[in-house]
Amino acid sequence: MQDRHPIAYENRKLSPVERGYLIYDKEMLAIMHALAKFRQYLVGSRFVVRTDHNSLRFFLGQKDLNDRQQRWVNKVQTYDFDIEYTRGKNNVVADALSRRPYLTTVLSSMSEISADWKAHILVEYSKNQFACEIMDGIIKDDRYKVVDDLIFYKDRIFLVPGSKMKDKILRAVHDTPLAGHPGYFKTYRYIRERFTWKGMKDDVLNHVRDCMENQDILRALKENLQKAQNQQKVYADRHRIERSFEAGDSVFLRLQPYRQSSLKQKGAKKLKPRFYGPYRVVRRVGAVAYELDLPEHSKIHNVFHVSCLKKALGQHIVPSTKLPPLDEEGKVVLEPDSIIEVRQRKLRNRDITKYLGGLIGLAAATVGLASEAAPHLEQIVPPVLNSFTDQDSRVRYYACEALYNIAKVARGDFILFFNQIFDALCKLSADSDADVQSAAARLLDPLVKDIVTDSDQFSIEEFIPLLRERMNDLNPYVRQFLVGWITVLDSVPEIDMLGFLPDFLDGLFNMLSDSNHEIRQQADSALTEFFQEIKNSPSVDYGRMAEILVQRAVSTDEFTRLTAITWMNEFVKLGGEQLVSYYADILGAILPCISDKEEKIRVVARETNDELREITPVPGEGFDIGSVLTIARRELSSEWEATRLEALHWMAVLLEKYRTEVISFLDDIFPALLQALSDPSDEVVLLVLEVHACIARELQHFRHLVVFLVHHFRMDNSLLENRGTLILRRLCVLLDAEKVYRELSTILEGEADLDFASVMVQALNLILLTSSELSVLRQLLKQSLSKNAGKDLFVALYSSWCHSPMATISLCLLAQAYQHASAVIQSLVEEDINVKFLVQLDKLVRLLETPIFTSLRLQLLDPGRYAWLLKALYGLLMLLPQQSAAFKILRTRLKTVPAYTFSSDFSNAIKRTGNGSSGIHFASKLQQFEHMQHQHRLHCKTQSQMSMHPRRPNASAPAQ
Repeated sequence: MQDRHPIAYENRKLSPVERGYLIYDKEMLAIMHALAKFRQYLVGSRFVVRTDHNSLRFFLGQKDLNDRQQRWVNKVQTYDFDIEYTRGKNNVVADALSRRPYLTTVLSSMSEISADWKAHILVEYSKNQFACEIMDGIIKDDRYKVVDDLIFYKDRIFLVPGSKMKDKILRAVHDTPLAGHPGYFKTYRYIRERFTWKGMKDDVLNHVRDCMENQDILRALKENLQKAQNQQKVYADRHRIERSFEAGDSVFLRLQPYRQSSLKQKGAKKLKPRFYGPYRVVRRVGAVAYELDLPEHSKIHNVFHVSCLKKALGQHIVPSTKLPPLDEEGKVVLEPDSIIEVRQRKLRNRDITKYLGGLIGLAAATVGLASEAAPHLEQIVPPVLNSFTDQDSRVRYYACEALYNIAKVARGDFILFFNQIFDALCKLSADSDADVQSAAARLLDPLVKDIVTDSDQFSIEEFIPLLRERMNDLNPYVRQFLVGWITVLDSVPEIDMLGFLPDFLDGLFNMLSDSNHEIRQQADSALTEFFQEIKNSPSVDYGRMAEILVQRAVSTDEFTRLTAITWMNEFVKLGGEQLVSYYADILGAILPCISDKEEKIRVVARETNDELREITPVPGEGFDIGSVLTIARRELSSEWEATRLEALHWMAVLLEKYRTEVISFLDDIFPALLQALSDPSDEVVLLVLEVHACIARELQHFRHLVVFLVHHFRMDNSLLENRGTLILRRLCVLLDAEKVYRELSTILEGEADLDFASVMVQALNLILLTSSELSVLRQLLKQSLSKNAGKDLFVALYSSWCHSPMATISLCLLAQAYQHASAVIQSLVEEDINVKFLVQLDKLVRLLETPIFTSLRLQLLDPGRYAWLLKALYGLLMLLPQQSAAFKILRTRLKTVPAYTFSSDFSNAIKRTGNGSSGIHFASKLQQFEHMQHQHRLHCKTQSQMSMHPRRPNASAPAQ
């Protein structure tokens, strides 16, 4: 102020370190900041500092100062000023910046409400009687005001009871990634600044308490703190010594046991004894204290903690047996008895006062030279820059001040030293001394930015390597410093920061997951600005940036993943063909995100995936189909169903567009496609089969598929049991059913594993008899005795169907070869009638009652013509146990057959109803069946003998 009128204002936020200061130090910090800010106006003249903190008046006369306060005293001694106390209510000038009138609050609240939110609030007003009366002026209450159609209660937007906007506001303030899931008090404070409703505290408390992410964080914090506490206890106990003394023991006494800076006495203790004594223990006081027999003239309380005592053993010589004196305040005076000799050593061979004077002199010389300073900068600037690495914080602070004054004079000529200055500023931004850090950030850094933005000699090409080296620094102050420079340089039209974006893009994305909320916001703001520039720029290096986005798309941080996928989506839309060589990498990043737990990421990832699939690049021009197939094959083993489905869609699309190229990689992807048939998802299995069907259009690939499929069924019994029916039925739909069954029959005919062949044939037979997809195949088999197509199919299936007696009988009944069916039944021997056979027979009897065998049941109305059918059914009846349900079902069915006696007429009827001239040599087929069953019986006998007589140990081994 000058003549009672303010001429300048200054304010700033406290750093995280400064927020931990005591109230006294915070108040003094404001004065120190003002002195540093207005130094050029204050040095050399007398002034008055007014404060509303009364105790600051005695600052310069204090005796006990901490280290920080001692530094401040040294600095303020260069000024001539008085400190006056002004009551807070009278100090309106200093508080003016923090006072906001009603209208400012209203406008601030209104500016942050979207039109959509406002519309919802107005609709809720119209449905609430109280709100309508307030709007119409029926209710007169000074606490309520209507501004721009919104009701304000005590300067905050009023929401009616039961408003649905409450949940939207709570989610926006608490649940978003940038909000960071704050606690109850912070969430309530944010909302209370703008909104109010009845029961708001309870609603905020319930929302925060029910937030699962908050609970997970608290649980993790408690676990980590408990682990840290346990570990610290282990470390502490490692060096802990249990001590106890008895009355009469001699002990040494230590008068400086504390390590805490708040308790210990400062000053050099090298010349003072560590222990005094020895003294006799009088008695034990409590659990950890002892009373000592001290000299009578001692003014020290004679009860000490056990940590201050050490047992006196042997003939040790103690430096002092005399206790030190006390001062007026009762503190121990630790001073040497006498100073025999003094030796001084200058720090780094210099006098610190002269060094600081030298820095001031260099700055003053530059100011004096003014426009003539440019030729001398090479002698002036380097010594100042070297001072930034000095261990003494005062030297670094004065160096900041000196360089500030030099830069103000030199301006454009200062750019010559920019690289060294930028490096020094980067280090000073994270300086351990708060004053040095503040001087660099508040004074020097803004000035250098101003010089750079006005200069036409600044080289962005030389600056980018410096920036790239520091982008992965984890220090929060350095990160804020770097983002600030990126933002400033990007705002200069003459500097093309977008062209160098790939050099520091990874560092910006890394900052999105920083624990500091302010850094996350600054990085996001910078990235958003670059994102808009990319949309409007005709030429951008999408490739280099795509590599970075691919890496960040798999980040553990949710917001980083969302930003990376959003960028990638825009790149695919804009860059399309330029990203051909990066398709595989982009696809590898997108597919996992399709199953992300965050809905926004899933939506953007699906959109990007669809855009990428629409592009049809030319193979060989950077587009590597093999790499894309490798990514799709890898994602087939993903734990998420949506990702596996999209990987299969990509294989199908590539097969459709680039069939020849994909077939050349068949050996690489085929095992993975077969493994996918065991997927727990039916949707995945059906899509896998479509891909297989697409591959199997050529005959060689078709046989290859069926052979691998049979092999897969053989190696994985659960696949055949759980997925066999689904796979085979779908395969028959996608490919020709007859072709599939013929190929399977050919393979199973020569199958060496007879048990597997029997199970596989039974499965195929059951599908043939029950599946609606195979109705055409069943109709063809019913014509086996009348048409060549049916006969060829019957013969093709018969060889492999012989592995199962019941499958063979079912095939004969379906083909209406009733005489042969009867012969097969008659050929069965005792070994064939086992539990498995009876189970299969039970299924067949029940199938005979289904619509598939309607024509067979109708043929029973003419037993004279279909005598072999009747004989075959009676043969089956004779094989069933009489108490079984299948026996009763079949017997009931045969009772409905018109009366027909087993006489010579029946024999004549049988002779008349032979198989006719079907062209099938049934005698040889019967021999083939009997031969196959003989092999099965031998196999069963071998297996039984091996189980009854396991391999014995070597005969030469001694008997036990």
